[in-house]
Amino acid sequence: MAPVRRIGKNLVFKTLTELIGRTLSFVFYVALARWLGEEAFGIFSLLYSVTAVVVFLVDPGLNTLLIRQTPRHPDFLHESAGAILGLKLVLTVFTVVFTAIYGVIAGYDHMMIGLLALMGIQMAGFALTEYASAIFQSMERMQMETLLVGVSKISVTGCAIAALWLGAGLETTLIVMTCSQVAMTVWALTWTAGKGVSLSPRLDIVVWKGLLKKSAPLAAITFFTIAYYRADVAMAPFLGLSLQEIGWYSAGVKILDGVLAIPTLLMASAFPTLSGKAESRYPDFRKWMNVALGLLAVSGIMVGGSIAFFAPEIVSALFGERFSPSSGPLLWLGAAACVIFIRHGLVYALIIDGKFRTAAIIVAWALPLNVTMNLVLIPLYGLDGAAVVKCLTDTAVVISAAIAWIKTGAANNR
Repeated sequence: MAPVRRIGKNLVFKTLTELIGRTLSFVFYVALARWLGEEAFGIFSLLYSVTAVVVFLVDPGLNTLLIRQTPRHPDFLHESAGAILGLKLVLTVFTVVFTAIYGVIAGYDHMMIGLLALMGIQMAGFALTEYASAIFQSMERMQMETLLVGVSKISVTGCAIAALWLGAGLETTLIVMTCSQVAMTVWALTWTAGKGVSLSPRLDIVVWKGLLKKSAPLAAITFFTIAYYRADVAMAPFLGLSLQEIGWYSAGVKILDGVLAIPTLLMASAFPTLSGKAESRYPDFRKWMNVALGLLAVSGIMVGGSIAFFAPEIVSALFGERFSPSSGPLLWLGAAACVIFIRHGLVYALIIDGKFRTAAIIVAWALPLNVTMNLVLIPLYGLDGAAVVKCLTDTAVVISAAIAWIKTGAANNR
């Protein structure tokens, strides 16, 4: 099948997958904000931001490694699937324990520590479900991934929204989400194994060591990208912002998260095909990757510009007048979207091209840059300062990644 047709077919199913997941997640956040208010929304966003950074331990680059290697070496999936699952299960335990320890170190009360642990379990369960999803993505069986993610998302998010509708508070809602996520994780892995993938967990330290060595740069990319993207909310309580203010800012971030489905689904659809091309016909890979980068740049400008221009109207329509202070940061987050789209594509381009270390270095230095600017601008400008930092950090990453991508192309043309 020609690359355009393969990518187009994958894109259709990835669009359905992302549409289901992002829409349900967004509806849940809107319901949470409207029914429980700014403070509860701020607490949930803080819990999510902290665990989103920690949960990378469950997937230290292994999903990306699987999706990259399987189209090139089909035996990789069958040889490694069980070992990867065994490693992920062990890492899940470390993730939940580490999340609770963070709560103790941060000085949170027992209730907050308990909520962190629950969120850690829920996020770790979701990460294991994403592993099942990555298996189908690596085989370009996107229709299976769509079914798996659709059933899982509808079940977990549907239960959470139902809990809110029935009058549950934040604690009960999080318990419902966690229990339903655990159930869906067990189902997802069992269902995937039933489709002919050997998923018997293997406890093999030698194999684990080899897998972690290969995925280490990918793990660094995952960690630093998530860390600098989520650092502002995690730092906010220590920089003078109230939970209410965090809720306002997080409403804008959630809108940004929603539109980031566009670069995510485009690159996820193209990843297996482009990975195979990079192995067999490198010039074709460069050509199609540049086409994808151009599409991302144009769509980022269009979407980000629309968000910035209509920020007050978007906030009012989705979250209500109580969240009107979200409009200011959302304007800057719209500007950030313009560059985040292309950043997403450039980092993936370097990964597919095998330039793991280069991509890792680029996103690694973005974290101290982001933290430093947040330390300066949040106390001075509050919510707007955090949004400006996100825009500036991703702009710096795009410039660095673009230079690396151009140099890589020049080196291969010699």
